[in-house]
Amino acid sequence: MYKALINWDYNGVNENGSLWLNMGFEIDLFSDMSEVKGEIKFIQDEMTRKKVFLEQINLPQIRNSLKLDIYRKKRLKEFLIKTKQRADDIIEMIDEQLRK
Repeated sequence: MYKALINWDYNGVNENGSLWLNMGFEIDLFSDMSEVKGEIKFIQDEMTRKKVFLEQINLPQIRNSLKLDIYRKKRLKEFLIKTKQRADDIIEMIDEQLRK
């Protein structure tokens, strides 16, 4: 199950990544990576990027892409929460056996 979910996410990210890369505006991939931020400067000014983004975000294909991304990430989060709980339960059972 884990591998199937990871493959599902990986394939979705690749498909949606291609979609976003072909939108016609520069994206900021480094917003949470300060060590590489600024290495590749934007050519488009901020207003142009915002204008093109707002035009694209109104397209059904882009909106559907966002919805699918959100759904996929929520499902992965649910799976990981359940997996962590199962692992915690197993650890607790082992601890109980060791205490006996």
